[in-house]
Amino acid sequence: MKDPKKLSELIELHLELKGEAHPMLYREDELIATLDDSTLPPRRDIFPSNRPKLTRLFYNTLFVLFLILVIGLTVWGAKMQLNDS
Repeated sequence: MKDPKKLSELIELHLELKGEAHPMLYREDELIATLDDSTLPPRRDIFPSNRPKLTRLFYNTLFVLFLILVIGLTVWGAKMQLNDS
């Protein structure tokens, strides 16, 4: 009696005899039809990735740091040139 298919059939038969049809026990055809209508959307749709936002933030941060470096070196070079004269 270890066969799960036979066991589920016995449970289903028992519930039918008692007059209590269990909604979770379906035949395979009915189960597939039910799953198609009531399955959840993919995880990707429920929880979209933040990767594009993080990538854009990373590149914008690198660009700002590069601008600060260029401006800082330009100011430092101008000060050095004024001190030499």
